[in-house]
Amino acid sequence: MTNSTDSNDTPGLLLGVYLAEACVIVIVNSLALAVFLKKKFRAKKSTYLLVNLTVADLMVGFTTIFRTMKKLTGVDFKLFDIICLLINYISVSASLFSFTAIAMERAYAILKPLKHRLLRKKTYFIGIVIIWKAAVFIDIAKILQLAKDIHGIEYRILLAIKISFGLFLLVIVFSCYLAIWIKVKLAKPLPNQRPANNNNNRLTSTLFTVTFVSLICFIPIGITRLGEVFNRDGIFKSLFPLAAAMIYGNSFINFIIYSSRMPEFRKELRTIIKKCCYEQQVQENVPSSFLQNSEGRGQSP
Repeated sequence: MTNSTDSNDTPGLLLGVYLAEACVIVIVNSLALAVFLKKKFRAKKSTYLLVNLTVADLMVGFTTIFRTMKKLTGVDFKLFDIICLLINYISVSASLFSFTAIAMERAYAILKPLKHRLLRKKTYFIGIVIIWKAAVFIDIAKILQLAKDIHGIEYRILLAIKISFGLFLLVIVFSCYLAIWIKVKLAKPLPNQRPANNNNNRLTSTLFTVTFVSLICFIPIGITRLGEVFNRDGIFKSLFPLAAAMIYGNSFINFIIYSSRMPEFRKELRTIIKKCCYEQQVQENVPSSFLQNSEGRGQSP
């Protein structure tokens, strides 16, 4: 969320754009979650981090729908609005931490494949808990601001710490993928390791694309936050709508990348959509056939 979306003077047209994006976020991430929870994907431990990222994006979508509808209808429910805003901020931060965790996990999978296979599910669950705790911690500035405990210079100091931490995460992500690139370019895998390495490299390439595109989406919001730190947020005010739109776009663009670069994901998605369409068709046909049978029995002697 940006300051423009926090205020009550957001133009109606812009709110309509946010609402449309939020609806798309909820729909596509619900589909993605249904795919990732399939048995074929649950067998891969790397999927747990993708599920966590998808849940974070879903929460961004739901909270954006609630807050946008509140602004469009003019309903004043301040406590609910604050809760939605906090969840929205924390979910966006959780997405950033998830990208970092994915980069670290991929680096470990490529650099230490044997040790990576020995990782237990518990390790991934602990990592997910750390992601959400870190997301709450990094957004302490916004939490305290909403609680009216800090303002002015104190808020800007905490915001500067958050930005510095975000830059540190970017360095980690860059270092992980650089190490992966060097390993892939220089290493010569044994013949019996090539199929597994090819699968690992393909998944890593897809997740790198997801991470790279998402980081681009975070650039405008980072610039606007820098403006707040230096008390020059008015200069970057025109960037607020773009920053919010790109953050929301980040929450559904992952789905597009999964669909285009992951054949297994695309296959399962097609199966789910066909099943939903078939069940809908059955529900529409059953009442009509039932009525016809009832009328036939009523006319029979």
